[in-house]
Amino acid sequence: MIQASERLIESNDGYTFVFLMILFSFIVAKMIYGKQLIFTNSFLFTSAHILKDDKESALGLHVIMLFIGSLTFGLLLFLTLKLYAVFSIKNPEILFLYISSGVFLYLLISNLLGRLLGELLGVRELVRIYLVFKVSYLKTIVLFLLPLLLLVIYSPVYQIGLLKITVACTLVLFVLRMSLILRNNKNLILNELFYFILYLCTLEIAPLIIILRLTI
Repeated sequence: MIQASERLIESNDGYTFVFLMILFSFIVAKMIYGKQLIFTNSFLFTSAHILKDDKESALGLHVIMLFIGSLTFGLLLFLTLKLYAVFSIKNPEILFLYISSGVFLYLLISNLLGRLLGELLGVRELVRIYLVFKVSYLKTIVLFLLPLLLLVIYSPVYQIGLLKITVACTLVLFVLRMSLILRNNKNLILNELFYFILYLCTLEIAPLIIILRLTI
């Protein structure tokens, strides 16, 4: 007999709307930037297509992918907060918009700060490569997460267990992403180690501090 505690979601109408928005964004990206989007699935396993010059990367595609990423990770964070009952959720729609907006701001600010810091420190090439790898791996992680989130939301049973597995997979993928970035660029990073550490702290930590100061 399946216990009620194994279910996390009673109604999935709102989640369906979010998935439709993500699907629509992918369709728009495919229609406009099909040739650049087609390599996304291979980014986590090869660097063959990652080291393309920024001039070949469409700004519009990056914005769309940031939007898709914010919805995907916002949904994951929302479900995690709901699972562990971090605080009372009176207006779930507002909370989801709040979380997704925070994720989008974090991704946007981290990219802008990274480019600015690269110009100021004279390590533009290091920053360019790091950002290309970072955004490319982010696209791949999103593609891995979406099927897992679909299972979590639409599975009739074991939603809590599936969500815990999804969270664990997400953490593993982020660790793998950073490991691949370091491995594929170790010579460049070692040559600019001080600047890379400074840049990494600024890029990953500073945006979180800014968002927390704006929202708390």
